[in-house]
Amino acid sequence: MINFIKRLLFNGISEKQYDIYVYLKYKYVYKYKKLVHFYKPYTLNYEKDFILTIYCGIGDFLYGIPAFMDIKKQLKLKNKKFIVYIGSANNNYNNANLVYIAKQLNIFDEIHTFHSPRPVYWKCLDLGDIDYDKNKADIYHFVYCVNGYNKLSRIQAVCKQFGLKNNNGLEKSLEIINLKDSNLQNVIDSQKDKKCVFLHLDTRSGEYVYPYILQLVDYLLVDGFSVVLFTKMKDIINQQNKLRYDTKRIINKTIENNRQIKELENNQILLEKITQHKLFSNVIPNNINDTLKLLKEINPYVIAVNSIFWPLTNITETKILALHYINSNDGHQFFHKNMLFVTTNKCSYKRVKKININKYVFSKIDYDIDKKYGYINYHPEYIMFLLNGLITNETK
Repeated sequence: MINFIKRLLFNGISEKQYDIYVYLKYKYVYKYKKLVHFYKPYTLNYEKDFILTIYCGIGDFLYGIPAFMDIKKQLKLKNKKFIVYIGSANNNYNNANLVYIAKQLNIFDEIHTFHSPRPVYWKCLDLGDIDYDKNKADIYHFVYCVNGYNKLSRIQAVCKQFGLKNNNGLEKSLEIINLKDSNLQNVIDSQKDKKCVFLHLDTRSGEYVYPYILQLVDYLLVDGFSVVLFTKMKDIINQQNKLRYDTKRIINKTIENNRQIKELENNQILLEKITQHKLFSNVIPNNINDTLKLLKEINPYVIAVNSIFWPLTNITETKILALHYINSNDGHQFFHKNMLFVTTNKCSYKRVKKININKYVFSKIDYDIDKKYGYINYHPEYIMFLLNGLITNETK
């Protein structure tokens, strides 16, 4: 109990302290031209045009949609504009493709991009590139408290920062545009009326690729599932080659090392077998709309690590087996009613348990931990067991 209180204080108070420290440093040391007071909840003024700056990933942006919709309603009553500026850079902090999603939302009156130099902290940016009349508009930056020990969902955390009360989910919050894409339609036609599973087992930044993808795909195919993999085959091959190189260069090999070498050699055979299988497809959608269309039209089961598929399956109300691959205490913030949530983190597990006792799995075994980064790799046999639980709505 004492340790929990220490962690709570450290994560809650220290986050705010660091936010203020960064703000002061950027303002008085770096001399950033324009900064917003991101370290405390905003008091919104609907009597002026509303400028929102966004510098984040796609998932974070999607969790902000309910707040954006509430703000739009208030601005519409006052006949004021909702103007958004989205970061133009593509890096670990920001995804420039948010511009296209913003256009798809039909919420913003104007959509622009901006350049922010030296983006060291995602909450605090130099907004000097944005020119506006202070008498006619107020500017706000899209941020929220990331402390995982609170009870708030990610949507609620965003709304709290903007002084809003919103308990809505993401269901049907993003309209799917029917585009004439022959490649996309071919995938849809090939998967209809099949027992289909979507797999997304890597992160956008590329720092994590689930190491047992090939074994899991093989298990699914053997069980008669049609598999659509959203992880690039190039990333899987590069990972396998690196693992093979690192293992073979060990001079004094242990029994475990020799087992890994044999397993990697078998993976090469598996790779050739899988890519030639008629029930296997490797799809890399061009945009979020394509992914949403595939989810809606095919209605698959989804297995995904912490990724954009967590909010997307909330939008389309698709069943998902969510593999919490990092030992973080914020997993509950992303939970939704169609999710079976798997974690090794006690705080995330307890929070999800309170939300829905039938939709969580606290894993004590059946996984290994990456020695370098601490990532949680759930064993493919265990994932198959959990998938059957998701399908039958029976978890143990």
